[in-house]
Amino acid sequence: MKKFVSLVSCACLFVALSASGQGYVMFHASPDRVWDGFTVPNISTPTTNVLVSFLWAPSGDVPVVENILNGVPTTMTSSTITFSPAAAWTAILNDPNFTLAHNANDNSLVVTRISSGPHAINYDGVFPLLGSTANTTYTFFAIGWNGAYATPQLAAAANAAVGWSAPFTYSANAQTATPDIFRVDSFGVVGTVPESSIAMLGGLGAAVLAIYRRVCRWN
Repeated sequence: MKKFVSLVSCACLFVALSASGQGYVMFHASPDRVWDGFTVPNISTPTTNVLVSFLWAPSGDVPVVENILNGVPTTMTSSTITFSPAAAWTAILNDPNFTLAHNANDNSLVVTRISSGPHAINYDGVFPLLGSTANTTYTFFAIGWNGAYATPQLAAAANAAVGWSAPFTYSANAQTATPDIFRVDSFGVVGTVPESSIAMLGGLGAAVLAIYRRVCRWN
C-alpha cells in the first residue's frame, strides 16, 4: 500500500512539475494585422472570414514556407503575390522544425477567428504552449486561411486561400510573468489566380487549337 501511495505521489509531482515548466504565451495582436485578399481577388480588405493560428520552433530556425516567396511574407497587397496555395500548405504543415501551437490545458489547436469590429487576433487569454519551456525564446510565425475551413488541415485539403507572416522571436514566460507581446506584422490571406499574361496565352492557345480543328475538318 505504501509503495502504491508513493507511486501516486511521484506521478502527481511529475505532472505538477511538467505543468509549471510550460512556457506561457498570449496570442493577441492589434487590429488589421490580417487581411482578406481572396473573397474579392486582388482586393485586400479587413475581414472576419479568416481563421488564424501560429507555428513555433527553436530560436533561429527559418520556416520552410519562407522559400516560396524568397523570404517575403504574404503582404496586404494581394495583387502582387503569385504562389501555389498547395505548395504553401505543404511547406507549412510538413515543416520538420515548426509545430502548430496547441494549448497545454486541453491539447487543443490554438486557432481563432479574426474578431469583428477591430479585426484583431484575440485568442482566449494567456495559456501554456504545449511542449514549450518557460523562460525560453522561440521563433514564431502566424498563418491565416479561409475561415470556411475549421483547421489548417481541412483548408490544405481544399487548396484554400492561405497567408503567413514574417517569422519573429517570442519569449515563452513562466506562468506568473507578464506575457511577451505577439509582434506579428500585417499579412494577407490570398488564393492565387493565374497571372493575366498566362491567362491570355492560355486563351490564345485554345483559339488556335479550335481554328486548327476547323481547318482540318474542312480539308
